[in-house]
Amino acid sequence: MKKVFINEMKTGDSFDEFFLVIEMQLKTTRTEKLYLDMELADRTGVIRAKVWDATEQMARTYKTGTYLRAAGKVQEYRGAKQLVLDRCIPVGESDVDVSDFRKSTTKDVDGLMKEIADHVAGIKDPHLKKLLEKVFGDDALVEKFKAAPAARNYHHAFRGGLLEHTTNVARLAALLLTERPELRADLLMAGCLLHDIGKIDEMNAEAAINYTDAGLLLGHLVQGVFIIEEKLRGVKNFPEDLKTNLRHIILSHHGEYEWGSPKLPMIPEALAIHYLDNLDAKLNAVIGAIKDDPDEESNWTDYNKMFERRFFKK
Repeated sequence: MKKVFINEMKTGDSFDEFFLVIEMQLKTTRTEKLYLDMELADRTGVIRAKVWDATEQMARTYKTGTYLRAAGKVQEYRGAKQLVLDRCIPVGESDVDVSDFRKSTTKDVDGLMKEIADHVAGIKDPHLKKLLEKVFGDDALVEKFKAAPAARNYHHAFRGGLLEHTTNVARLAALLLTERPELRADLLMAGCLLHDIGKIDEMNAEAAINYTDAGLLLGHLVQGVFIIEEKLRGVKNFPEDLKTNLRHIILSHHGEYEWGSPKLPMIPEALAIHYLDNLDAKLNAVIGAIKDDPDEESNWTDYNKMFERRFFKK
């Protein structure tokens, strides 16, 4: 059982704790000395760690997915906390409490899936409704969907995160439709429910969230279209223009070329889903940064590299 979690660690603290390696690279300093640059995790977060004077044997030993018992000190580097490890040894899964490392949604999974089912039931277009029934009627797919994270470490980065995020985006879309009835409601809701479906194959749902080989080679936008194409084969006479619009929503929902979208949103529903998706993701990340900030006495969070700012907590 861990005594101190990552979100409780403060600059200057010494520690002797268990961690999960989620990324490890063997690098070289300017003076040609080897060191390990790692990302370590527990259920409360991820933190960078360094092992100076490393060896190639260490790199083979402390690979991704390894549990470590490590001792060292918490330091600050470029505005962010990092760990400098004085010693570390690999330990087996039997030596740790796996629940210390496997963060899961705190929401009612069955309740969230009921919301998804209600949204599907509310679709009036028979083709979109049939497609959604094919997707969310696939028991194996749904089990992966319920377990999948929405991201590796940006937002909803935990088991069930994809389900939680998808439900949030669908709720936001329902609110938007009360003010923008000119949007095609069925297409908008179908796009919300399916925009991130490729994440079930992009990442694993183990204790250490990592990308699959296919996830790294293709990405969830392309993988999402593959899933939809497979399900569309079971829907007769699906209109080609509707199919193209749905594909476009999935492929464009990141909104910018530099964010991984091969196309920019070019229909109103695609633009809406991009902003709803981005809004939920960013708010989740900011609220999490405030909630998990370890310094209870400070009015401000630590510097957040993703947003390039600190956040006011009070």
